[in-house]
Amino acid sequence: MNVAFLTAGGIAPCLSSSIGRLIRNYSKQDTSFTMLGYLNGYKGLLTGESLSIGEDVIKNAEILYEYGGSPIGNSRVKLTNIDDCIKNGYIRKGEDPLKVAADQLVGDNVSILHTIGGDDTNISAGDLINYLKNNNYELTVVGLPKTIDNDIFPIQQTPGVSGCHPGVGCEDSTGWGATGVGGYWGGEGPVELRPRNPGSPGEKLRTAGQL
Repeated sequence: MNVAFLTAGGIAPCLSSSIGRLIRNYSKQDTSFTMLGYLNGYKGLLTGESLSIGEDVIKNAEILYEYGGSPIGNSRVKLTNIDDCIKNGYIRKGEDPLKVAADQLVGDNVSILHTIGGDDTNISAGDLINYLKNNNYELTVVGLPKTIDNDIFPIQQTPGVSGCHPGVGCEDSTGWGATGVGGYWGGEGPVELRPRNPGSPGEKLRTAGQL
């Protein structure tokens, strides 16, 4: 059985660890599972860009728990935004992104697709599920809600929220940024804390009187 993963939307602390855990659980359940990751979210699904998850990655999957971001990349692509998909070269004029995505999954012999992301990602996953069902594709799509905004109904607390210190913005887990309004650095302007696990350094800065 082939299992595929994609991460989409904004970067959050839990993306990498979610992939690591899924790889670990699948490999422990049945060694016959083969796994792949679509690169840069739905973009990779539409363009057929993916990477195979080999034995070395499977054996060391738990190292992904230690890193933020996503090892397979993200993008903000909506499968129902046909004009945007054509404009960016993900599909050709006259094509339906949902059909292109479905056919790519069939071509890759994928039985289960895990979509990891926030509200828009899971809305796109729902659109894909409906398309697959209505067009008799034998595929399963499993959406994993990930967002620091905690705004996915009816999930009470989404992965990614617990890593954020109250009052501190922490969307991007790849480094430090200065584009948000979550906190203040030295009182000189709004910044958004963006480390792997924002809660820890955010708390240290706050208690040191620097935030």
